[in-house]
Amino acid sequence: MFGHPQRGSAHDFPSRVDELVTRTQGTLGSARQIIECHTLLPFYLRFSEPVVAENAIAALRGNGIGSLKFTLGLLTGGFRANHPLKACRECMVEDMHRHQVPYWHVEHQVPGVWVCLQHEAVLMEANVKATGVHRFLWHIPASELLQHAFQGPPPSELRQLAEVAGQLHRARGRHFELSRVRVTYRLRAAELGYGKGFMSMRLGAMAKDYVAMTSSLRVVPEFRPLPQDAETAYDQLAKMLGPRCSSHPIRHASLISWLFEDYAAFAAAYDQCPGVTEQGEGDRPSPTRDPRRAAIAKALKREKETVTAISRRLGVDVTTVMAVRAQLYPETPVSRRPKLLIESKRRLLVDALALGQRKQDAAKAAGTSISTVTRVLRTEPGLQDRWHTARTEAAREVARSTWQRIVGGNPLLGVKALRLVEPATYAWLYRNDRAWLDAHKPSDSRLLTAAAPRVQWDVRDRYLALSVAKVAAELGADAPGRTLALWQIYQQLPDLKAKLGHLDRLPLTAAALNRCTMRIRR
Repeated sequence: MFGHPQRGSAHDFPSRVDELVTRTQGTLGSARQIIECHTLLPFYLRFSEPVVAENAIAALRGNGIGSLKFTLGLLTGGFRANHPLKACRECMVEDMHRHQVPYWHVEHQVPGVWVCLQHEAVLMEANVKATGVHRFLWHIPASELLQHAFQGPPPSELRQLAEVAGQLHRARGRHFELSRVRVTYRLRAAELGYGKGFMSMRLGAMAKDYVAMTSSLRVVPEFRPLPQDAETAYDQLAKMLGPRCSSHPIRHASLISWLFEDYAAFAAAYDQCPGVTEQGEGDRPSPTRDPRRAAIAKALKREKETVTAISRRLGVDVTTVMAVRAQLYPETPVSRRPKLLIESKRRLLVDALALGQRKQDAAKAAGTSISTVTRVLRTEPGLQDRWHTARTEAAREVARSTWQRIVGGNPLLGVKALRLVEPATYAWLYRNDRAWLDAHKPSDSRLLTAAAPRVQWDVRDRYLALSVAKVAAELGADAPGRTLALWQIYQQLPDLKAKLGHLDRLPLTAAALNRCTMRIRR
């Protein structure tokens, strides 16, 4: 179905989805529909930038996901990167009545979901695929595969978190901008009595109440990274409510379920957050996305105070007020009182930045300091957007031309070898321009096969056959008379697993496996 013996068999992030659509003639939907409705990827995209989402979708549609789990933060977020298959026993019984076979329900597989919301039952965890055993095989839910993740009835907090996590997964097309998420959290916390003054939060009190909720969730092994004491909760809340609230989606889901109780309340608060406009998802966020800037915007709207008066009253720098005004009212003329940066130098500086020059180069060309360059970027209407766009486009052009040059100049190299030639270029394109990179990779490995060393299959066969016999003897000593499973042997003998597809060239090894397991058929 996927045109490959292994890729596509992953239950969380399958690859080669485009090939699946082609071979099924689109009867299962488009590639994007399959990815959004039948994989776990959407759960990890809700708090990511749209460009990250598009690159991730391109990875699933393409030939392999590569380092996607690292890019999405699964390997560094503190939570496990594998996703065990989960099932509800009552759903399995109903599936048998309706379809004559049980199946894995998508809503049960979402990270953070450990309760079947239909039957109020704790989900059971499968011991295959996620552990590496039978990871490339296909399975349906069966009692012998399932085990309890924990004992006892589910706490109410576990059900509430399951609802939020499931709704985040189903919120198709939503990308929550992190700076606005942070303000949404802070405003809600203030409503609950955790605010202190204009900008501060009573994190100590919040931490004590938050850990009371997370401690009940930690009965599930997946939630062990959630805070277990007030000190850890304080540190995690400080990050989630700070300038950079990027974190694992499970942390967001737990905080949402605690502060708002359900996803709908969070989404409504986010949409009403100060600074939210009617602009599209891809537009640059409004400058009124935190309480301090919201107060500046409100003062500017009244048009009764000067920039200097507003800065004094709110206790902020004049440049900050000017930056907010430049973003909110770019058409408003700006009166300036230059001291060192005369108009001719300022014009030269603005033109250089609009072309995407580095701050250091622009400062040198205008004969001014880098701090002055930064101030001009912030206060000149629309300049910062143009500067970021120009620099991104310039970096994209350099990366694309460099990659095309090394591909064209090395006609005998495959992708792995080309990556070593320009690792930084490949990494930039992989993270920021994945769809273009996939379209401009070599069609196949062009390494000269004649240069490859000849494999001595007879020597390899004798070595593996002796190794299989040795491992079988050691395992058989622990369970005499029992037939061994193939996975038990190759777990002890990693070299064997990669050779299972070539047993026709390894007759001694195949014979040794037949003597100790019923899983091999010649």
